Amino acid sequence: MRVTPLTLLIPEKRAVPYADDHGLLASTAAWATADEAPAVRLVSGAPGAGKTRLAVELQAQGVRCVWARPGEEPPEHVDGGVIVVDDADAHDPVGLADILARAATTRLLVLARSFGLWWSSAVSSDESGLLESAEHVTLVPAVLDQQSVRAALAERLGVPVPEAAASRPETPLQALESALAEVVGGELWQREQELWPEPEVPAPPEVMLDALAVAVVLDGSIYGDGELERAELLLRVPGLVDADVEVRVALARWVADAYPEGRPESFMWRMAARRLEQRPELAVRLLRELSARRALRALIALARVPGVRLGALIGAEVAALQPVLLNAALTGAARVVDEALAELVGERIRQGVAPSDLLPPIEGLDDDDKALVLPLTMAALAEQDGPPADAAEARRSRAYRLLELGQLEEAATVLREAVALFRVTRGARAGLAGALNNLYICLSGLGRLDEAHAVITEEVELNRVLARNDPGRHDAALAASLSNLSVSLTQRGRAEEALELVREALTFFRGSLEHGPDLAGALANEAHALSRLGRDEEALAGLFQALEIRRRSGDPVKLLLVLSNLTGTLRKAGRVRQAAEVAREIPPVVDGLPPHVARINRPLIAGALFNAGTVLPEDGLAVMEAGIAVQRDLAHEDPDRHGDLLAGMLRDLERASLAQQVEEHLQDPAEVGHPPDVNDDL
Repeated sequence: MRVTPLTLLIPEKRAVPYADDHGLLASTAAWATADEAPAVRLVSGAPGAGKTRLAVELQAQGVRCVWARPGEEPPEHVDGGVIVVDDADAHDPVGLADILARAATTRLLVLARSFGLWWSSAVSSDESGLLESAEHVTLVPAVLDQQSVRAALAERLGVPVPEAAASRPETPLQALESALAEVVGGELWQREQELWPEPEVPAPPEVMLDALAVAVVLDGSIYGDGELERAELLLRVPGLVDADVEVRVALARWVADAYPEGRPESFMWRMAARRLEQRPELAVRLLRELSARRALRALIALARVPGVRLGALIGAEVAALQPVLLNAALTGAARVVDEALAELVGERIRQGVAPSDLLPPIEGLDDDDKALVLPLTMAALAEQDGPPADAAEARRSRAYRLLELGQLEEAATVLREAVALFRVTRGARAGLAGALNNLYICLSGLGRLDEAHAVITEEVELNRVLARNDPGRHDAALAASLSNLSVSLTQRGRAEEALELVREALTFFRGSLEHGPDLAGALANEAHALSRLGRDEEALAGLFQALEIRRRSGDPVKLLLVLSNLTGTLRKAGRVRQAAEVAREIPPVVDGLPPHVARINRPLIAGALFNAGTVLPEDGLAVMEAGIAVQRDLAHEDPDRHGDLLAGMLRDLERASLAQQVEEHLQDPAEVGHPPDVNDDL
């Protein structure tokens, strides 16, 4: 079999020497072969950091490894070896539970990008206690010598070693991809095709490209047992529908030989996406015929490829893919399909087609679900075609969608546009105030406190004018903005002023039964100011009242917020036993959050779990670690916003033990205890 460039990206190829800079391979081999060691070892690391390669090298050292990859059947019992759970955080929960149950008889090496909520859930349902005692190490990407990598790749491909080029890849996979592009001397995919072996039965290059794209999207199914089965899978390639079975068998064998079994990496997905953009009918056919789970995975993977326009890939067949698109939208992956929906649906709506006719299942959804599917499309139409006031409101609608998805930076940009439009629109002061409120929420979440303070101050002044000119109509908006301004003042060390403003808001909310949730938020913000002034007992009275309101409201995110604040304030007041009683409610609330809600609220979840862990007498350390795992993911994505808090959490965790935890954290707790309860109505 001839070696082509892309095959060298598969970890099992061991294309370049392995760098064990931090001794992780040695320690993992010692764990795998020791008589006494934890049954489970967890290894987390960024994509491309080398987690799979670590397990490959472990196997090369003589340790028997059986692989468990997402979408595959769980392996049978392994005597005297290790089950490698690759991409564990992408496994189906039921199948993963079956695999993890093997820890009673077999050692498990669990590889994942992070060990957050999914791992906490697995630990909580494990009756053996083996998962709780697992070792957890973080894989720090090795720094590879790029010239050595170029030399190794050039030797495998039989080409000259190129001259050194300046590059600073962050992970081993990036180093491999960068060096590979330099070694082949140009556009990687063009060079790849030049090195293809010929199939046993000649096939046109266009059909070969289609067959390979199908293999990538099927994510391993092309490697099923039996040549005839593989040939049947290639019936999805239009050019092979009428071909003899011998032709399909030969081409399936060629795919399996040219690209041996292994999870497609980034270059393979780029190839598939490029091909499917040229062949949208093939993309639609594939996604429509796959299972919902596999189609969703393929859709998301293709949409993440740089430069890919998902709308162009899907073409005009949005109706044929509506089950997949709706599944994506309603499971927290909606931002992947928003652009495609706007592009595909928008033109049809301009032509007069009703959304309910274009996407019939939308009619079967409630209003909240509808808001998850078409808001960007409708907003885009109004922004382009409507008068300034409508365009401004459309931007607010789009910003609301972006806020739902946790895209604060993008939402802030859109809201600045809305604010500018409202300022030049007569009679739009109420809309301007609402847009300022939304912008304040975004800026606060981004940590831009000075800019946020200026925005919320302007909103309060505007709401006071509106309330004075039209008594009764704008009082609720004024009270909500006063409550938010109190948060900003407390953050700036002006707690006395904050207390005066939030109590003005409380006067209104206490006199209106319909504003119970707003009352709970204002009570929490009053407690924030009181706690900063050292008046913890007064703060607790308001927080307990807020807790009762949140229990009745049915909003799990707001309930989690007040539980976290109450835990931290009780701990600060020295009422540790009572704090533990409250903290016990936090993990179940976190576990009950829908996946897309959990992802958007990760900063709150990280702080709440960490807070809970500092006071829980049992399992406290595990709960703290669960919070740190979430914070670690955040810090990896945005070190400037989340890195300092992660460092504080890790510092506390290092000092903590189950026996000393309460005492030490009372002395110097990390500042995660009292996030603001902002009014976020749009």
